[in-house]
Amino acid sequence: MTNGFAMSADSSLRSPSMSSPDSAPKSLQSPGSPDEATVRKQWQPLILLLLTAALVLRIIAAVAVDRYVHGQGRQFLIEGDANGYWELGRRLAAGDEYAIHTPPRYVLRMPGFPLLLAGCIRVFGDNILPARMVLAVAGTFCCWLTLQLGRRLHMTRTGFWAALYVAVHPLHVGTSVIILSETWFSLWMLLSLLAFVWLLDEHVAGGNSPAPTALPTACRLQNGCVCPYRLTFRSFLCGCAIGLSVLVRPGFLPWLMIAALGILLLLKRSLLLRFVLCGTLISGCLLMLLPWAVRNHGVTGQWVFTSLWSGPSLYDGLNAQATGASDMDFFDEENVMSRMTEYEMNEHYK
Repeated sequence: MTNGFAMSADSSLRSPSMSSPDSAPKSLQSPGSPDEATVRKQWQPLILLLLTAALVLRIIAAVAVDRYVHGQGRQFLIEGDANGYWELGRRLAAGDEYAIHTPPRYVLRMPGFPLLLAGCIRVFGDNILPARMVLAVAGTFCCWLTLQLGRRLHMTRTGFWAALYVAVHPLHVGTSVIILSETWFSLWMLLSLLAFVWLLDEHVAGGNSPAPTALPTACRLQNGCVCPYRLTFRSFLCGCAIGLSVLVRPGFLPWLMIAALGILLLLKRSLLLRFVLCGTLISGCLLMLLPWAVRNHGVTGQWVFTSLWSGPSLYDGLNAQATGASDMDFFDEENVMSRMTEYEMNEHYK
C-alpha cells in the first residue's frame, strides 16, 4: 500500500525544478558552466560585506533612534503601539497576566513579538537599546533570507541585488530598530516563503544528494525528484512557518489558503498527494496557533486563533468619517468595553 502510494505519486508528470541556474544539478548544467560550490565561493566575499554593512547600518540606527527619543523625553519613536508591546513584554518577562488596559484586554495583540521583547527584558533588563540591537540583528538576517529567496527563485545575482536593496534602503534600516513588530514579522514571513519555494522545488540538486539506492524502498528518488514523504515533511514545516508568522501578525493568515492553492495548481503530482500536502500544510499552521487559541478560549470563552482587534481596525478605515488616516478616538469616546466583553466589542465594530 505504501509503495503503491509512492509509485502513483511519482509516476505522474512533474514540474521543472525551481532551483536557480546557480544551483542546478550538475547533470542539467550546460558544458563549462560553474557548479554550485564555485558560484557560492565567488559570491561569498560580497555577501559577507553586504551583511556586515547591513548590520553596521542598523546598529548605528539603533543608537541614533535611542538617543533621539531620550532627548525628546520619550521611550519610543512611535508611541502607542510600541508602549503596548513593551508593556506586554514586561508582563511576560515577570510571569504576569498577558493583558493590558482597563478593563483588561486579553487578546489585543498576538504574542509573537511580545515574547521576543520578554526574552530581551529577561536577559538585558528593562532597557530598550538592547532590544533595538536584537531587532538590528533580525533585520540583518532578513537581508540574508532575501538573498536566499532570490537565489532559489532565479540566481545568486538576483538575490544579491535584492538583499542589497533591503540592506541599505533608509526605510528598511530605520524601521528595523523601532519597537514594532514589522521586522520580526518580516523574518518569519521570509522563512515561510523560503519553505514554500523549497516545497515546490521537486527536483533534488546534485552534488551531495543521497543516491536512490541509499534511501528506503518507499522513498527512493525517481528521475531526480523528491519522494512523497519528503514533500509531506516540507509542507508541514512550511505550515509551521506560516503559523509562526501569524503569531506575530495575524493579517498573514490568508497566505495559508493561497499557499494551499499554489500546491494544488503548481505541483505536478497525483491529486491525492497534492491534497495530502495541503492537509499537512494547514495542520502545521494550526499546530502553531493551537496553544494561543486554547489560551484565548480559557480567558474569553471563544476559540480565537488570531486577535480581537480586527473589528475596531476595520471600523477605523471604513466608517463614514474615515479620512484614510488612522484615528482611534472613537474607541475611547464610545467606551463600549464598559458594557461589552472583548469578544462582543470586536463583533460590534465588524
